[in-house]
Amino acid sequence: MIIEKLAEQIDLLTNLIVYELVNLQMQIQITKLVYYSNKIDPFEVIDDSKKEKVENYKLDNAEYTGEMICGIRHGVGTQIWEDGARYEGEWKYDRACGYGTFYHVDGDIYKGT
Repeated sequence: MIIEKLAEQIDLLTNLIVYELVNLQMQIQITKLVYYSNKIDPFEVIDDSKKEKVENYKLDNAEYTGEMICGIRHGVGTQIWEDGARYEGEWKYDRACGYGTFYHVDGDIYKGT
């Protein structure tokens, strides 16, 4: 009886922790969107003269080399994750967008848009 109640409480706490982590991740994404939207107007035509080339730009769990505008990935670039996965291709508003190639760690390769 006691073990069952403890297991139930552990399940409830685990669910609460997962909920809080998901909520925190959503808050981080919203903060990033607000931050980036203040740096670049999504309806603005991007002036290529604003692009700068960066090398080995550190991200949370990856490294980016390529074109950026106002501190966000925009243009052509390569991102390599810590596990060895790699994306080479087009970026728009800090997201992989357009034609590119993704190299999975297991050797699979995806080319396309």
